[in-house]
Amino acid sequence: MRWAWGTPLRLDTENYVLQSVDANNIPAEMKDWFADPEVMRFMNDPMHMDENALQKRFSRFDNKQLFALVIYARDIKKPIGLMRIFVEQAHLKAETSILIGNKDYWGRNTVIEVRERVLRFFFTAMKLNKITGSVRARNFPALFNYTRQGFEKEGILKQQMRGRDGQFEDVVLFGLLRESWEKKHLSGNGESKANDL
Repeated sequence: MRWAWGTPLRLDTENYVLQSVDANNIPAEMKDWFADPEVMRFMNDPMHMDENALQKRFSRFDNKQLFALVIYARDIKKPIGLMRIFVEQAHLKAETSILIGNKDYWGRNTVIEVRERVLRFFFTAMKLNKITGSVRARNFPALFNYTRQGFEKEGILKQQMRGRDGQFEDVVLFGLLRESWEKKHLSGNGESKANDL
């Protein structure tokens, strides 16, 4: 794939398409996700944002250091989630966050499939060294998914966040180094099986 830094990004998987958010054309589904307490339970974003608030929030994503990718399901041709990537180019690292807003896609390996595609792009095309994620300790599906994808638990921040129920929650820090990812994904000749360059 050929992609120019700072331009909208599109990443494809077998079952999903990830496309940069257009702040001037926010999918209507996003407003519903950000108003659903069950969807937003472990997210840090404010709830009940109207279209103007969503436009303002997502207009800062520049496809340089800040990426917001809407996840479209191929089978229904509708948006079902959102992936955000915050790049620190000076340190060759990024932090990721994912929200699956359509509950029909919970428990269907959606997170694993789309995050694997994001890892491949940021490790091969952008040559990042490390990708991280932070998970509230009560978010058991997210803890499982990070571990399943080879992320290592790097620490626990005790009572780091207040949940929407007012209770303090621990946050688990995960990290994945490019060298660890490459060991799992490189073919015998030393080339990536699916290089994005």
